[in-house]
Amino acid sequence: MSRRTVVVGDAAELDAARLDLARSDRGHGARVIPVHGLAERLAGGFQTSISSDDLSIAVREALRAMAPAALGDLAAICDLPGFRRSVVASLRRAWRADLNLAASADRHPRIAAMARVEAQVMARLPPGKARPRDLVAAAMHRLGYAPATVGVVEFRRLPDLDLCWRPLVKALAALRPSLPVIWNAGSFDVPTWVRNSHGIEIEGKQTPASDVLTFGCGGPRHEVIEALRWARKTLAAGTVGPHRVGIAAASTTPYDDMMAALAEESGLDVHFAHGRPALLTPDGQAAAALADILLRGLTQERVRRLLARLKDNRRPRKDLPQDWHRALEPDATLSTPERWELALSGEERKPIRDVMVPLVTMLAEGPDAAQEAGKLLDGPAAELWKRALTRADPAALDRELASLRVTDDNDPGKSILWSPASTLAAIPRPHGWLMGLNARSWPRGSYEDPLLPDHILGDLRPQETSITQADRASFDAIGGSGAAVVARSFSRRGPDGRKLGRSPLISSVTVQHLRRTRIPDHAMSSPDRMLARPDDFRATPEAQAAQGCWDDWRNENAITAHDGRLSVADHPAVVRALGRVQSATSLTTLIRNPIGFTWRYALGMRAPQPDEEPLGLDARAFGDLVHGVLEEAVLRLEQGSGLGSATEAEILTAISASADDVAKRWQTAHPVPPSRVWGHQLEQARETASAALLFQLPALPGQRVFVEVPFGSGQDPDRPAPRGRTLAVSRPLPWAPNASVPVPGTTLLVGGRIDRLDLSGTGDQARVIDYKTGRRRPDVQLNGGRELQRCLYAYAVGALVSGPPTVESGLLHSRGDAGFDTLAAPDEALPKLAGVLAAAVSGMRAGLCLPGVAAGTSGTAAEKYERDDLAFAHPAAPGTTLMRKKVAATAELDHAIVTFWAEP
Repeated sequence: MSRRTVVVGDAAELDAARLDLARSDRGHGARVIPVHGLAERLAGGFQTSISSDDLSIAVREALRAMAPAALGDLAAICDLPGFRRSVVASLRRAWRADLNLAASADRHPRIAAMARVEAQVMARLPPGKARPRDLVAAAMHRLGYAPATVGVVEFRRLPDLDLCWRPLVKALAALRPSLPVIWNAGSFDVPTWVRNSHGIEIEGKQTPASDVLTFGCGGPRHEVIEALRWARKTLAAGTVGPHRVGIAAASTTPYDDMMAALAEESGLDVHFAHGRPALLTPDGQAAAALADILLRGLTQERVRRLLARLKDNRRPRKDLPQDWHRALEPDATLSTPERWELALSGEERKPIRDVMVPLVTMLAEGPDAAQEAGKLLDGPAAELWKRALTRADPAALDRELASLRVTDDNDPGKSILWSPASTLAAIPRPHGWLMGLNARSWPRGSYEDPLLPDHILGDLRPQETSITQADRASFDAIGGSGAAVVARSFSRRGPDGRKLGRSPLISSVTVQHLRRTRIPDHAMSSPDRMLARPDDFRATPEAQAAQGCWDDWRNENAITAHDGRLSVADHPAVVRALGRVQSATSLTTLIRNPIGFTWRYALGMRAPQPDEEPLGLDARAFGDLVHGVLEEAVLRLEQGSGLGSATEAEILTAISASADDVAKRWQTAHPVPPSRVWGHQLEQARETASAALLFQLPALPGQRVFVEVPFGSGQDPDRPAPRGRTLAVSRPLPWAPNASVPVPGTTLLVGGRIDRLDLSGTGDQARVIDYKTGRRRPDVQLNGGRELQRCLYAYAVGALVSGPPTVESGLLHSRGDAGFDTLAAPDEALPKLAGVLAAAVSGMRAGLCLPGVAAGTSGTAAEKYERDDLAFAHPAAPGTTLMRKKVAATAELDHAIVTFWAEP
């Protein structure tokens, strides 16, 4: 058996070439290697080519060791994250082009700088690593051993060879007849230098494809869908196996994620010849979660995502309980280690704090802690992390991880091939689909080396095959491979909706335009089949439910189940929600948006919270912050002489200390804006609280002041008590906090916390103060159900304080146009409110949980700053004709409620 060495283009083609040879009569005993492997085998002495990782490490160490002056004008950009990658690319290009940088250093200062970099890099490479020109030189010194070492050499389906390898090929050809050299071009054109070389046997021919089709698709995703539909159709014929089907693009990167997702959906085995993107694997996601924290900062969500992806049997995961995150408030951003330590304060959280605080302290160091942070990973995830740090600076970790690939486990001999066009051209399959034939995508534009551009190299500019030429060669080779079918497609629109043009390679061919909603001959997957067969889809429960919802919402003459009409009266969830202790907020929702009441209190729905730091506190959050400062400040003052006797200086001191304590607690339970904005809003909260407490109200005889006074259930169900209060105060209360407070004429119980209550010494006078930080509207009373605090709180005080006292209830606005606005005639307001609440309860129990006037509001001035947190759940967008028609229909259900919406 004679020796035979088959040289292929790159590592992506090795397995496919071995499989192809195994199926032929010429492959028995053949060794399949890339071209640098041929040079390594001939050179001997354990000399090997320089791998990407070895070169990147050497470049990193060389740049650290070099003085800025040695880099010349490159010193100005040497600290940028992508500089090392650019140096690696420039050195590789120079080596492939067989440029002798040291010999040409006098041509230009930039070439001299790169030559110095090259010298430093070569000195730091592991022993035995050699540049291509050095490998070729060593191999040519041992050409006498070539017949015994490599035998017959076949260069298989190569479009061309880099300049650095051509001297070795010519030297091997000169050994003929003792060493035959075959250039099997396949369907590629034979390079001119090969034709002009003596002793090289040329094989290969171009045979046009039997059937060539060109399709226009809606966009990149549609192209992938159509390619998989075509593949399914080809396989369904029963005469073609998956190993004879290939799909390719000039650049696979824009399509990889879509191909992976849709191939999994379709159930087809697709082999990624160039490797699957690492971020599509669980290990890649673990590495990405770690990089996300280091590059973008700490948040609770990011840390929880990272720990969820770490192995349970490794630290720190194994030292934490499974439900460790329950020790944290879910809305807290926790963007600094100090906030984590505050959030985990307390003896009961010490085991979690001992693990988490050192962890987040290390992660908070950012990219500088990349090496140490990598120890959190193990197995393949740690390898990915190491590869990313080897190839790029820590500041570019996210981009480098996104570029990494892992070997695909699908057997290429039993799978559809997905590859770059260059790979499919080298290992053609009888049935091929070429995607992305758009202008500027195929062929792609060429670019100059960023560090050694053509104007610097001058006549040293390498005569290499450009990307544009390579893409054209791959296209022609696939078309001339004698395939049974070659289908080609392009996108009419880009992912962003931008109109795209056709590639010049297919500018004059007949195109069959495909619609995304067309009925295909063979569906790609089960969802695709349902889309193609509307009758089958209509029979599914999901389709029937969706159609019923659509029909009901378009039916403006009836109130249906999809509008909030329940099928039974006294639904248990509704009865349970009505039986809970109500707050002023929940009663407002009950009156103005019954379906919102059902979603929130009967079904427990909550609006999603933002993951990232907000740019500022919204009006509701700022109001809660001010309330917290006011409560804390009055509690401090009541420990001394009391608010009524306190001087202005004492009030300001109490507010300052209280703001600091409240700010610490706030950071452990709520999203917090960036530090400068946070500091500004804390100062605003101090000013607002100061204005509120310094606002002059006439003192009651023997006045006693109570703040955050609970009634009905001990706390406001919609405003829970602050967690982790640092100020321990045993404060007297004017009543038992758990005493029930029923709304007269209804079955409702009301509870909450009164911001401030002033009582006279004899208890015959009371003043209820509700602090407000929003815009003042002195003319409103119940405001259509928006302002219920004054009425409800006044009633609660009258019901709970023996006497009963004369109650004055008002809203204290401390910002801008400050003032104390009292509720006129509270004795008249309560019966009116009770009647409306009774009607609302009756409608809810009857099953009419319908959208009200506040449904879908977004907090604009036109909506009087009313906001529906669950507006996203409405089938119709706020303000649309559809929503207005439905609201108008619900308005006819109970005239008392609708009339009340317009009350001042």
